[in-house]
Amino acid sequence: MSGEAHWLDLAVTLLGAAAIFVLLTLVTWHRRQHAKRLRFVCPSRGEQVYCTMLHDELQGRWTEVRSCSAFADPRKVTCDQECRRLLNLGRRLDPGTPPRLTAKALHP
Repeated sequence: MSGEAHWLDLAVTLLGAAAIFVLLTLVTWHRRQHAKRLRFVCPSRGEQVYCTMLHDELQGRWTEVRSCSAFADPRKVTCDQECRRLLNLGRRLDPGTPPRLTAKALHP
């Protein structure tokens, strides 16, 4: 070959670089959001709840309440997600008081 296919080398190199770029983007995007389990007093209901929330690591923001113990079916969150809004404003939510063991509970 006397130089007719030099474009082929360039095309293979560009396709390889594009494939690597796409794979790195997908891996980064997948790791971007993490589910975290939190316990706090719900600002709407005033009771202690356990929530699983998605946190966007790149933006540093809470994006979604995935589940909440305040509901009969924790995976069906139907509130306005005031807790997520407050956390994104930098407010700390009160974790509530953990249940205390009493002497009566220890020795019935």
